[in-house]
Amino acid sequence: MKYYELNKRIELIAHRIREIGGDVQEILIEEPASEIQVAEVERTLGVPLPTSFRKTLLEFSSSFSFRWFLQDDFNLPGKFRGIFCGTPQGTFSLRYLRLA
Repeated sequence: MKYYELNKRIELIAHRIREIGGDVQEILIEEPASEIQVAEVERTLGVPLPTSFRKTLLEFSSSFSFRWFLQDDFNLPGKFRGIFCGTPQGTFSLRYLRLA
């Protein structure tokens, strides 16, 4: 799944959450990092990033956050019962790696 597909899918999920009375508080999906940005971080850290993380940064998003909540009285079926919110997130930024 590429950036535009991820963005489209998250927007669809957010729409459905709102349809069933849930609250979507944040959606942040930044564009993928460039090869130059990833290489700079690897140089700064002195180690290569794991392949799967590199792929995520280069193909999906350099920063992602999606925070949502369902109503207190809403119950998902079966094994999903008990899920009432989600807050997946991850950020890739050189500013967090810079030393004073």
